[in-house]
This record gives sequence, C-alpha cells and structure tokens, in this order.
Amino acid sequence: MAFPMYNTVKKYTVKKEESGPKLRLIYCVTKLATDKDDIETEPILVCRNLAQIKMVFKPSNYSLSLKMAMQMKRNELAKTIFPPVKITCGENPGEFYCSDEWLELLIHLKTADTTILCFSYDDERGYIRDNMLTYMFEVNIEAQLVPKSATMPTASPVTNLLYLDEEFTDFQLQGTDGNVPIHKSVLLAHNDMAKTMLRDGKWEETKNGCMKIDKASVETLNHLKAYMYLEILPEEGLEPLLLIASCYLMEKLRNDCIAKVARTLKEENIERLVEFACENNMPDLVMAIISNKT
Repeated sequence: MAFPMYNTVKKYTVKKEESGPKLRLIYCVTKLATDKDDIETEPILVCRNLAQIKMVFKPSNYSLSLKMAMQMKRNELAKTIFPPVKITCGENPGEFYCSDEWLELLIHLKTADTTILCFSYDDERGYIRDNMLTYMFEVNIEAQLVPKSATMPTASPVTNLLYLDEEFTDFQLQGTDGNVPIHKSVLLAHNDMAKTMLRDGKWEETKNGCMKIDKASVETLNHLKAYMYLEILPEEGLEPLLLIASCYLMEKLRNDCIAKVARTLKEENIERLVEFACENNMPDLVMAIISNKT
C-alpha cells in the first residue's frame, strides 16, 4: 500500500465566492499532526478594495484541533472610512472593526475532518511516519461601509459604489494641491450654486468640467466628497469644510459641521474655535459652542 508524502501536498486551498458586500471563503487546510507552525494565507481584498483580510490557522492544545483566526486591516483608500465587517463562521458569529494595523479575531476551532497516515521527509531523520490532518473551514463575511461616527447615517449601497468609482466620474473639484474626481450629478444634488453656474453655460467651470475651490486642500476636498456621497464627516478638519459650506451656501453641510464641532468640543479648543467663528462671521457656531458649555 502506498502512503502519500506530505511534502507534495499543498498546505491550503481556498474557494472564493463573492456577491456584493458578501464574501464566502471555503478553506481546505492540511497539516501534519506533529507540525506546530502556523499556516498563514495570502491576503484577500474585500469591501471594494478598502480592506484586506487573511486567515491564520494555528495548532491547538486540544488533540487534532486547529484554530482559525482572521486578520484584517484597512487600505490607504479607506482613510476617511472605517468599515466594520460582520463575520459569521458556523455557529460562532463575531464582529470587529479594521484599522491601519493588522487586527486578529479568533473565529473558529474544530477537529480534523479526515486523518490519513503519511510520510514526511526530514534532512536529519529521513522519512518520518506521521498523520496528515485535513480541515474544512467556511467563513462568511459581510463588509459594510459606515461612518466613523454613529451619529451620521449609513449611505445606501448605490452611493457606496458611486463613491468608490473613478472610471466614470465626469467632473473635478480643484484644490490647492490637486484634483478630486466626482460625479456631476452628486455635486448638483448638494449645491444649488454649482447647479446655477453649470446650467448657465457661460462659466468657466462648465467648459472645463472642473470647479476651483479656493484655499482647499485635496484632503479637505476628499472630506467634502465623503460627505456628499456617504454623509460622513471627519474626526478633525471641520473648519475648512465649514468655510466651503459658507462660501457655496451648503446649509446642510454647515449645520452638520457646527453640530459635530459642538458635540465633540474640547476645553482646549474653545478659544481657537470662537476666534475662527468671529473671523468668518459664524454667529451660529459661537452660539453652538456657548450652548454646549452652559
């Protein structure tokens, strides 16, 4: 009877099935009973390439058992977004949030599905009799875009996809250090001033397909884009957005910024924010600050 050689067997294979925000991964993992090393998979992009995940299979103290942990971190594209990922694996559901560093969550522990007698080769000991263990893991992942702050509503799946699309954008916001591509229809839905300018046809913005936003950086314009598509406000950098909202008569953006400034107000920032409000004729911001501190 011929016994298999473990050296010729792949340590894991994966089948990937993706449908919208849902991802199904089926892993077949093989290892020797005496092997105490972790098996780490290649990263897989999820959530429209905003995050990446990988699985780590670890030997357990329990006989013939293997632990499956999932690691996740967000990509550069997700700087203004904090996507939570809902994870289900068998009867052990879990949920955690990706960040800029690899985070790990233990999501499953199971015994071997099959055990086969085999041989492996060691340079010092030659051929070694061992048991080849095979495990089948299935993990279902749902990746959803939501704001960093729970105070802002989650955008619809359609606007999530539009936000990530750059191939079919038809307009540009021009800042001091670069441009940010957007969909003209989304801009016009938020800005009546832009709608008037583009409808007229005489403005330079109509001909160039680009609107110059004075004194705004690309970072600020990306925050503006995230707000228009996803209704997300940044944790910091609200003052430049307030200036844009005031200049371009975006009342909802202005009100949401003021509400968040007041809600997240810190003692050491009061003087600076009151000075900013006075310099830029924002009495409603001053009142919000005063009301929050009384």
